[in-house]
Amino acid sequence: MNRRTRSLHRSSPNRAEPFLKYLKPGALAQIRDSRISARSHRFLSIAQIRSSPPSSPSSTPGQSTVIAMDGFPCFSGRMFGPRCPQRKKLVASKSVLFPSQNPSSPVLDAADPIIDVFSSRDRLTEFQIDSTNTNTLPASKVSLLMLYTTTLVCFAAPSRVVLPLADPDSINGGSTSQIFTSESEMVEPKTKYDRQLRIWGEQGQTALEKASICLLNCGPTGSETLKNLVLGGVGSITVVDGSKVEVGDLGNNFMVDESCVGQSKAKSVCAFLQELNDAVKAKFIEEYPEALIETNPSFFSQFTLVVATQLVEDSMIKLDRICREANVMLVFARSYGLTGLVRISVKEHTIIESKPDHFLDDLRLNNPWPELKRFAESIDLDVLDPVVHKHIPYVVILVKMALEWANKHGGSLPSTREEKKEFKELLKAKMTAADEDNYKEAIEASFKVFAPRGISSDLRQIIDDKSAEVNINSSDFWVMVAALKEFIKNEGGGEAPLEGSIPDMTSSTECYVNLQNIYLAKAEADFLAIEQRVRNILKKIGKDPSSISKAIIKSFCKNSRKLRICRYRLIEDEFNSPLLSELQKYITDEDYSVAVGFYILLRAVDRFAANYNSFPGQFDGAMDEDISRLKTTAVGLLGDLGVNGSTLTEDLISEICRYGAAELHVVAAFVGGIASQEVIKISSGDLSFSKAWIGGSSQLFCHLIWGLSKAFLPHAVVAGIRQ
Repeated sequence: MNRRTRSLHRSSPNRAEPFLKYLKPGALAQIRDSRISARSHRFLSIAQIRSSPPSSPSSTPGQSTVIAMDGFPCFSGRMFGPRCPQRKKLVASKSVLFPSQNPSSPVLDAADPIIDVFSSRDRLTEFQIDSTNTNTLPASKVSLLMLYTTTLVCFAAPSRVVLPLADPDSINGGSTSQIFTSESEMVEPKTKYDRQLRIWGEQGQTALEKASICLLNCGPTGSETLKNLVLGGVGSITVVDGSKVEVGDLGNNFMVDESCVGQSKAKSVCAFLQELNDAVKAKFIEEYPEALIETNPSFFSQFTLVVATQLVEDSMIKLDRICREANVMLVFARSYGLTGLVRISVKEHTIIESKPDHFLDDLRLNNPWPELKRFAESIDLDVLDPVVHKHIPYVVILVKMALEWANKHGGSLPSTREEKKEFKELLKAKMTAADEDNYKEAIEASFKVFAPRGISSDLRQIIDDKSAEVNINSSDFWVMVAALKEFIKNEGGGEAPLEGSIPDMTSSTECYVNLQNIYLAKAEADFLAIEQRVRNILKKIGKDPSSISKAIIKSFCKNSRKLRICRYRLIEDEFNSPLLSELQKYITDEDYSVAVGFYILLRAVDRFAANYNSFPGQFDGAMDEDISRLKTTAVGLLGDLGVNGSTLTEDLISEICRYGAAELHVVAAFVGGIASQEVIKISSGDLSFSKAWIGGSSQLFCHLIWGLSKAFLPHAVVAGIRQ
């Protein structure tokens, strides 16, 4: 054993022993040690033998097979590190049969279950014993897992099977069609996308897998954006770029290499991206995006979203108009030296699962429905049994106390500071002992009683929107909003559908379960009422009544208090008719002046390029002249925007010229990461995306600077966040 393996055995013998010495049915043995990394345990192959087993002495009941390597039974705990000189010898050796009666092998009963071993490229994670009876499984189904450390693993089976190990030549690049199983075949989609499913859920992932995305210009920014989307499992991608790979591209684009020089950049990048996730459909078009925008605007209507990188102002305006007419979502991303921006342009983005950071539980303490009120009234707060008294859930306490207060105050609840203080004193007076946690919880949650009844102003604005007057062209979201509006006016009694969940609280088990069932029953009743109204509305406007699934309606009901809508101005409106008050405020604000300065200068460099056929600072000899020209161009732009009297610092102008329109990979990776994040939010429809305002637009600015630690640290400067 090498030093790393000895360290593992010495530091965690209890973890290694269960599977290295013996395995018990129904047990779970795990190795999780920080010292076991991808460098010490590399995944090599899984061989599955599904054909009939080779001829071998027939086994008798009570016997089992132990597969071993180089004469060592695998349960003996022998492990060999990646640098062990015996490794090749072991990999090349053949398996050896050890009957269960052999003293050197542990005795395994034929009734013991088959052991399935799962691993990943990163580390050996779990050994799970399946409790399935082996008599129902074919004796020939044997799996062998080989690790780079040649850890010895065996499988107990009801009959003997001689399984030869893989030849080293095959592992090092020979024919492996009968031995290796591709990772995409081994990994289930839920396992493959496990981490991101925890963030945006199955519905979000399904929407992402249905998305068809077009990338314009596959330089560093575009490649990094699309890389993240391909790894995330987007449905299909189309790369549009008419340029060829040059030597300079090798220094800032990881999606091309030396063999790609002189070839189509779109083709080369597409090929590399396809390798990252073979489940994604990928194609490329060798054409310049600017020409495509001019000659074939209908081309973009086939996509759900377009990511446009490194486009100048004129092309941005034209593309935005095309995508708005075709109802295609659009994201602009641009890297320019040590700065960059991401611009989202969608006509309307509706969000069901906005996932706010802080939101009150929907308990209806100040407006209980009849079933909750009856349940609360059935519980005596003055019970003499101290155990029962300290296990009354705080929901019941607050509902009862709120009803008593309302009866004594003409139906109104505490509103003033004095009344709220008095209400809390009444709660304290009900306590019979200092250690009653349920009353402490009631006092801490009393503010929920003081909250106003009914729906929030944000939700009121949504249901009163003109889009809630639905027709056959309305989206599913607005159909459900129309149903929600009817529900609030009728069954809801001014309230949105109940979410149905309750938090943890001090309570007896019986009382908590009864309370939980009351909330769940109310939530289910509200869902059924909303569902029926959705079906009726769909039928009324001429759509299929079953076109919206129950799962979507249920999610809508659960999140109805958290609905959000985002709408954006056209790029053309932003450029030509900015909100002067906003722009003037931020350009003079100390916190945002740098971000706004870069915004103005990034627009000015496009004007500069249109006038002088080059970007400022692109040629070293003309640096001083370019600084003067860019300053004049920026001042003219500010005048056109109506921002008179404002000036940009010489440092900012010189900095932009120093960039020379360079597209640095480290900046492109950061900007591409932000852009891909926003694309996923838009595509999944479940998350709110960044919303920063400059002149009524949505812009996210990044200014990357050198930190004191001499590491390249990102510093995001957002120009005025406003909901």
